[in-house]
Amino acid sequence: MKRIQTLDILRGVAMLGLVFMHAFEKVGHNSVIAQIFTYPWYLFFPLGLLFYFASWRGFFLIISGAGNAYGFQKAVENGKSPHILLLRRLLWSTVLFFHGIFIQVFWNPYGGLYNVFQGVTGPGIWNLSFLQWSDAVETIAIGIFISSIIHYILILGKIRNKPWIPIIVFGVLTILIFTLTPYLTQTVLQKFGWTSIKQIQYQTVNNFADRLRWLSLALLIGEQQPLFPYLASSFLGSGIGIALTDRNITKKRAVMTGFVLGGFFIVFGVLLGGLLENFVVGISIIPNRWFLILGTGIQVWVLTVFLWIFDFSKKAKHLTNYTKTIRKAGILSLTIFTLQSFDFFPRWLLTKISADWGGGVDYITNSGWLEIGNAFLTAFAVLIFWIIFINHWGLVNFTLSFDWLFEIFRRGTSGEKINWKDPMRSREIIHNAEIVFDRKPT
Repeated sequence: MKRIQTLDILRGVAMLGLVFMHAFEKVGHNSVIAQIFTYPWYLFFPLGLLFYFASWRGFFLIISGAGNAYGFQKAVENGKSPHILLLRRLLWSTVLFFHGIFIQVFWNPYGGLYNVFQGVTGPGIWNLSFLQWSDAVETIAIGIFISSIIHYILILGKIRNKPWIPIIVFGVLTILIFTLTPYLTQTVLQKFGWTSIKQIQYQTVNNFADRLRWLSLALLIGEQQPLFPYLASSFLGSGIGIALTDRNITKKRAVMTGFVLGGFFIVFGVLLGGLLENFVVGISIIPNRWFLILGTGIQVWVLTVFLWIFDFSKKAKHLTNYTKTIRKAGILSLTIFTLQSFDFFPRWLLTKISADWGGGVDYITNSGWLEIGNAFLTAFAVLIFWIIFINHWGLVNFTLSFDWLFEIFRRGTSGEKINWKDPMRSREIIHNAEIVFDRKPT
């Protein structure tokens, strides 16, 4: 089955990295941060990398934006109605958005289902205050919704034969979002008399209108992964996805363009940091703008290198065969993100082992105060758990996973025939990977 292998691989790498990082952060963040500058270099270096990659929240949006735009553009070029395609994507993004809301309230790895696993009872299990944070799935859904509308408008009529037009438009919108973010944030803070976007989390909710108000502000500029600035990553991904549909694309052109584009963001980020922001990094979940833009450039470089290796090289198909587990995580990414609370089980096992044969360490509580060794032990245990879980679930084609259910929904709403044995075509994707791009002279 022909797919851009890089997108599946990077999605899988990012998702496995996410569960590793979240497990480490839940049990050891506070103690590690308090002592980070006292660690020897061989601990400080991997910790620095871990915390740096934790700032790559926009990477998911670049990947999803690229996949969405690539699929939309290719479908139109193959003769499918852009009107029907738009309606399907708007419907899917709406469903995905409400799934994100359910994750925030019911599946949240810091509450919700995790509380249930711990035996917590009462109304506090389902904490609606989590809706006063922005989160990845909601932002991805809104990004798909908005990008699809823009893409649709830009491919109507004769413009559909000029893909460079939407590429330029998405590029301009990317820069515009990055530029407007601090001004929009400051305007909202002044309007409400706040000093920090974190205050959105603590606003009182007296009625449904309040809930919508704080939810909207959280999604717009709030703590974690708001549209400003992360909608820029979605637009950037859309432009990249459209560029990859070029019938005349070659390895040389793709790699050169990717490195030039990434270099532009890196240079721009460094100049912005030096001239206006004094290279301040800060400790907020959302990095300072210069640092975010710099990271975006590095993310484009990483995407380019992976395209070079897994989609354009002569050994791409051979190399892709060594990434089966990672690609399984990639096609199961929504399920893994949703069910992060399942990390309770390896953490419970560690606690049980420690109680019987060790020092009685509590690996279950999300306190963030375990020392660095136990924090890494927890993270590796959770990573191994997910790798084993994914591979065993793959034996039954990921049946009843969220990705499986949503694939049935997408195919059902588009009138496509559903292969009930394997609706996701997971076996074909994993075991019969085909390279999309033709081998043209470079």
